[in-house]
Amino acid sequence: MVPKITDFRLSRCFHENQRQDITKTTLGTMGYLAPELLEGDAITCSADLYSLGAIITEILTGQKGYQATEEVLESWSDRMERSQRDTLLEQIRVCYEIALECRDFSPKKRPASGRDIVDRVREMEGIQRRWVLRWRS
Repeated sequence: MVPKITDFRLSRCFHENQRQDITKTTLGTMGYLAPELLEGDAITCSADLYSLGAIITEILTGQKGYQATEEVLESWSDRMERSQRDTLLEQIRVCYEIALECRDFSPKKRPASGRDIVDRVREMEGIQRRWVLRWRS
């Protein structure tokens, strides 16, 4: 299964020589919209990260909203093969922590950029690679 995020119906057409657009209207779906946008603050990358956190949460839990990290790990643990369980649960834990950080009420406490999230995922991939090599030896 390969998840894909597609058009949120917020896109608009640009003229040939136009490279960006500045909007003053906030559109979006409740639950995915950063709290500061509901208060009328400017749209920022941090608000996008909030939405990403909401999507990651929904992918991992199958529902909207928050759950305790332990509940998420328990629900996944029952579905996994024993040989890979610890590594996979660690990956899920890191992804869920990223989601919770992205969904922090304070934009200043969210990850600084998407690059920070990518770096953490790459670190996690390195952990998995080392585990697989140890397991095969």
